[in-house]
Amino acid sequence: TQKRAALDAEDFAKASEIKAKQAELLAAAKVDFAGATKAGGIPLSEVARHNKPHDLWVAVNGVVYDLTDFLLHHPEQRNVLLAWAGRDATPVWDKIPG
Repeated sequence: TQKRAALDAEDFAKASEIKAKQAELLAAAKVDFAGATKAGGIPLSEVARHNKPHDLWVAVNGVVYDLTDFLLHHPEQRNVLLAWAGRDATPVWDKIPG
């Protein structure tokens, strides 16, 4: 129906805004290791050690991000981030429209 289509369009627009903001924040949170800008330079076993609220890393599309400070400043995102802490979140990230 028309109402459902309008809601879907609104949801898509919101999701696109959120993904753009997340991309901006993730770019700012990129872990800077000498010679290791891709997850291939940092083994996922190392990323897996950083799975606590006070030490939170997430890999997305081959890049490792330190989201510890982000979590402290955005507690409303706590559960989502902790669900993917120390893991490769690429499959979920790729499902976000936009």
